[in-house]
Amino acid sequence: MEKQPVTRILQEIAEQGVPATVDLWPAIRTRLQPQRRIPRRARWMPATRLGWAGLILGALLLFGSVAYALNPALSQVFRAFFPGWQHIEESRLAQELNLSQTQDGVTVTLERAYADANEIIIGYTVKGLADQRMHVSQARLSDKQGTVFPELAGAGVIGDSDLLGVQLPPGEGAYVTAFDASAVKGTPASLQLHLTMQLARLVPVDQALTHTPPVPQSSDSAAMVEPVMTMREEIVGGPFTFDFSVPFIPGQTVEVQQEVEAAGVIMKLERVVVTPSETRAILCFEPPDDIEWTLLADLDTGAGQEVSTSFVSRLSGNGGESCHRVSLESLTSQSGLWTLTVTELVGTDLSKQPSEDVRLAGPWVFRFRVP
Repeated sequence: MEKQPVTRILQEIAEQGVPATVDLWPAIRTRLQPQRRIPRRARWMPATRLGWAGLILGALLLFGSVAYALNPALSQVFRAFFPGWQHIEESRLAQELNLSQTQDGVTVTLERAYADANEIIIGYTVKGLADQRMHVSQARLSDKQGTVFPELAGAGVIGDSDLLGVQLPPGEGAYVTAFDASAVKGTPASLQLHLTMQLARLVPVDQALTHTPPVPQSSDSAAMVEPVMTMREEIVGGPFTFDFSVPFIPGQTVEVQQEVEAAGVIMKLERVVVTPSETRAILCFEPPDDIEWTLLADLDTGAGQEVSTSFVSRLSGNGGESCHRVSLESLTSQSGLWTLTVTELVGTDLSKQPSEDVRLAGPWVFRFRVP
């Protein structure tokens, strides 16, 4: 999804009438596991307060022909954010589920699900929410072996959204949540999954922020206290639990295992995994300094198509090495000689107030063949 439409969506959200002193973002940020600073070129990650009467992103943040027809709001959520989600929706790649549970007047319905080697994606609807600060939260997805799949990202809509063309009755919402599927072993025909979710409400929390200005020796000035309002989640129901099976698409994995050195930093492209949900590259390097680093990357498939990074998140640390998941749009129809270029590393020095960006120019260029 391009940056400008997202900006318009967020502007629509901001106009829903949420007071400026209510900061909802800490409770409803898009989830990247673990949380990482997103490059400035990333396409859609917001960093602002959101209105519950409009769009909901992330941690509150996809299916059969009948389900698609009956849930246009869910289809719009699929289409609005990630190209891979849009591809899955438009290609009818997901499995229809239609599994419902009702507790205390709230009904959660798993509409459909999809799984490949990169992502497991769940699309669900909720009815009976008492107010627009209520949502389904703390989704936990595991398989029958006990493997837990970390949440990657989520999006949803309640109420009205002119830009998405959605008008939902009071108390109803449509949501999509994606989980990291990289822990799946082998190429099973299907996954046996267990999903739990809680019903939560955002409640205001008053916090007193004390600011003491410089005080001249002759002054009797006292500290100034300015109250602000933030939000926290309060679990009010659940858990909603679902057991279901979904077909598994292994996609294509290219073991690159290629090292390139630039600017004194050795970077390794371990593998590229191409599935309908996304094209994922795993890149590892030893951080040049003891600060938080991420990277900016572009991919050239050799067919006149250049793809920029959708988002980057840190996977793990192995000693001094840092590995990152680089997510790009799905390129299942592309083969040949690919070139992945990491143009620069972007670090954040959190020891300084305010924090400062540190940039290290490359490029690190990897060439590999995709069958």
